[in-house]
Formats: sequence, structure tokens, C-alpha cells
Amino acid sequence: MKHVLGMARPWSDLEGARETRLELDYLRLVYTINELRKAGDAAQGYLIVLSPDILNRVKQWELKYQAAECVQVVYGALSVSDMSKLRQGSASTTDELLAGLTGYGAGKSSNDIFGQAIGENALRKEILKQEPGVRETINESEFPFGIHWDFYGRTAET
Repeated sequence: MKHVLGMARPWSDLEGARETRLELDYLRLVYTINELRKAGDAAQGYLIVLSPDILNRVKQWELKYQAAECVQVVYGALSVSDMSKLRQGSASTTDELLAGLTGYGAGKSSNDIFGQAIGENALRKEILKQEPGVRETINESEFPFGIHWDFYGRTAET
């Protein structure tokens, strides 16, 4: 069996605590992939990033943590249309509507929610392209280490 895990981050910059959060997400992927491999399973991680600056930062972590073989970093997987939508931002009425519908408070903008959905969709498409036969699992009780992955799936092949 092969485990396929992925995370998507909708950010175009690393302001505030975003860099620390992204590094932690990256390390979670690396740790989980390594542990699954130690247990005898094949495993591969994927991380979608939305800007060249973030890509460059993650590439530095690949060297620092010697983890390039654990996590494939994907940049440029978004369509021109999706990138344009992310740049446009959202009106406050849309923010309020989405916050009410999704249960997110005022601190989470609709652009963040929309960006996450776009990133997860791009992640899913990339994984399905790179990992033939992967079957996505949505039951979080089956997710490795109980972490909420943006994508988790398995294949029969090793």
C-alpha cells in the first residue's frame, strides 16, 4: 500500500505567523512520510504553494531538513482564472456570508476560504495526475497521526 498525503496553503506571502505555520505543516508532512516508510509502507507527500517567494522558502527547508524526497512541492498548478480570482479579493458582504455558512469567524476572510478551496482542488488534481490509482479517503479517523490533511489517499501499489 502507498500513502499519499497533501497540504495546500492559499497564501501568496509569509507575513505574520504564516511562515512558522507553513514550516510546521511542511515538517508534519516530512515526519509522517518518514514514519510511514519506516513502518514498511510506501508514502509520498505533496505541498501546493502559490507564490515563487514561498516556493523558494520551502526549497530552503528541503535542503535544511534533507527532505526533498519526502515532499513534492508544487507551484504553478493553479489556472490563470483561479489566480486572478485570488488576486481580486472579496467584498465584505461575501466575507460575512461565507463566515456564516462555513462557521468561520470574522478572522477568516472569504478570500482565505476561497483560496483554500482553490488550493485543495489544485492539490487533488496534481495528486491524481502524479499518483495513478490513488483513492482519496475522506474519513479522518483513517488519516495518519490524526492530522487533518487537505488530501489523504492510498493506492494498492507500493
